[in-house]
Amino acid sequence: MKNKIKDLKLLSMLDLDARLALSQIGKNIRMSQQLVSHKIKSYTDDGLVLGFYSLIDYAKFGFLNFRVLFKINYQSKEKFIELIKNISKTGNVTEITECGGSYDLLTVFSNRNPSQFNKQFKALIGQNPQLKNYDITTSVVSHHYPRAYLLGDVKEEDIIIGGDREILTIDELDKNILFYLNENSKMSSVSIARDLEVNPKTVILRIKNMKKADIIKGFKPLLNVQKIDFSVNKILLKYHHLSVEREQELQTFCKLNQNIIELNKLIGDWDLELTVETKTKEEFRNIYISIRERFEDIIEDSESLQVFKTYKKKFLPEDYFIKNI
Repeated sequence: MKNKIKDLKLLSMLDLDARLALSQIGKNIRMSQQLVSHKIKSYTDDGLVLGFYSLIDYAKFGFLNFRVLFKINYQSKEKFIELIKNISKTGNVTEITECGGSYDLLTVFSNRNPSQFNKQFKALIGQNPQLKNYDITTSVVSHHYPRAYLLGDVKEEDIIIGGDREILTIDELDKNILFYLNENSKMSSVSIARDLEVNPKTVILRIKNMKKADIIKGFKPLLNVQKIDFSVNKILLKYHHLSVEREQELQTFCKLNQNIIELNKLIGDWDLELTVETKTKEEFRNIYISIRERFEDIIEDSESLQVFKTYKKKFLPEDYFIKNI
């Protein structure tokens, strides 16, 4: 990136709202609309932006998220990529992330209930025996924070997905619009309207109403920040002697830390999963040690994982759109 400050400002704005009009982005960072468009395309071509996803509250559709950490015996790169493709074809898989450490792969399954998850999960294991070693957690709620570290901003936004939600029913048009936004949150309303043969104003209004109903919580780029020399790590925590007050203090610490971009509250083998993006390994280590020292009274066990690449990230499973589930 030739003009790093301008690029970081652009990435920061995309991170806050990937559907923001190019003219609005250009106005805010003093860049022409044409140059903004060119830069976003170059980010995609260079592998910095791997796609665009929508923060859709899956709990409002009656889904649960099961997060599976796999330990995989050594495989060639070709066989590993083939395995990723096989997992990705599973209609209820919404996220696939390659890791390093005690686990090699994080895969998120979105299902209506544990029984449905168990059937589809066991079928996947049967087809891919190299996935036989794993730990499973269920996501209670997830918090998604802006990448404040890009510009040294103060974190203000806290997007909450999941939890105890009233299940909603939407009509076919809203469902079709969500299908496109689930695939690519940056797809224009004009393009969506053309495919659905409706007026673009109708699509704009429907998206606005789904945001008001908290079905859609935001739009983000899937960033491969390693391309701009940042590293990505996950921290897994297991609690003991937990109190509501201390848990809230830990969550507040995470919310205020500029480098923590996602927090998943879990039930299962682990109780908390954090995603951390830092400029140096030392910076990450300082955050990791700080958490362990400040909250040693409630942390029984911890683990850190290096994240290499996220191959897929969505918030509704493909099965929702192609099956009556």
